[in-house]
Amino acid sequence: MEDSQARDLATRAAFRAGRLAIARLGDPGYLRWKGLRDVVPEAAMLVQDEIVSLIRAECPNDAFLLEEGPEDEPLDVGAERLW
Repeated sequence: MEDSQARDLATRAAFRAGRLAIARLGDPGYLRWKGLRDVVPEAAMLVQDEIVSLIRAECPNDAFLLEEGPEDEPLDVGAERLW
């Protein structure tokens, strides 16, 4: 995939996830702790999953380094692209 195509894909994923984030304003869902001071709401996980699922559908050989984990998932350093 060319860089311009990857940028377009990232833009589409961000807009789709943004619509989900707006829909969840005021409704964060469950909360879980990540470390001693970092709370992760369900809505953040859903937004992240939305982005990853769209990109993964079009780029199945790419790897992801994600803010909200999973923290124990190995990172594929040989992947074509790291998101």
